[in-house]
Amino acid sequence: MKRRLKFLWDCFCMVSTCVMAVVALFTTVVNPQEWIEPVVLWQALMVSFLCAVLSTFIFPWDRAMKKWEVRVRTAVHYVVINLIVLWFGNQFGWYQINEWISLLAMLISIAAIYTIVSCISWRKSKQDVQKMNERLMQYRGKKDPEEK
Repeated sequence: MKRRLKFLWDCFCMVSTCVMAVVALFTTVVNPQEWIEPVVLWQALMVSFLCAVLSTFIFPWDRAMKKWEVRVRTAVHYVVINLIVLWFGNQFGWYQINEWISLLAMLISIAAIYTIVSCISWRKSKQDVQKMNERLMQYRGKKDPEEK
């Protein structure tokens, strides 16, 4: 349970940071505005939290996955994330669904954030596995993982 909560928190922080960066980019460069409504920040945090929580349900915690299963679950996860963000974004008025440029900007933003968060998570997981392997080797009495 502790591991899931840590993952949830890490994922939420990464997604929120990226979302705030995109909001800053859109409100200063793409569609300059003097101010944004404070409620947008709460909306972005809520959607970020929903996306982070969703990740804990799509990927299993109690077993390893085969490559094909990872691909399928990742594809399903990406589609569901898009649906959540697009639905809430439309409800909150973040973009105009009937303007293709606005919709395209949202889709590109979602893809960029998904890619960034996935790469960071993958790299962090790889480092965690390396640390666990090193500790396992130390526990078994070997100093060098290459040593047999």
